[in-house]
Amino acid sequence: MTPGQNGTRTPVSGPSNAAQPRKISHKEQRELDAIPAQIQALEAEQQTIRKALADGSIYSRDAAQAVAHAQRDSAIDEALLALMERQEALA
Repeated sequence: MTPGQNGTRTPVSGPSNAAQPRKISHKEQRELDAIPAQIQALEAEQQTIRKALADGSIYSRDAAQAVAHAQRDSAIDEALLALMERQEALA
């Protein structure tokens, strides 16, 4: 603390811990290491789903399956985004 105006004391700015990267735990490191495989698996599943939806015949053959595929495709998008955000937070 250093003297300020009117005899008050103000904190002295020291080195910030925010500039130093936080060390991640062993559990977080395992989680970080597993993320690329999870992303790859989701992308492969999504590619299969999108190929089935792109065919177009699924809509006339099995409309319920087409809806389920579309919902899963959307869920995969959300899961991929969450994984990428988590990967960025841990890295």
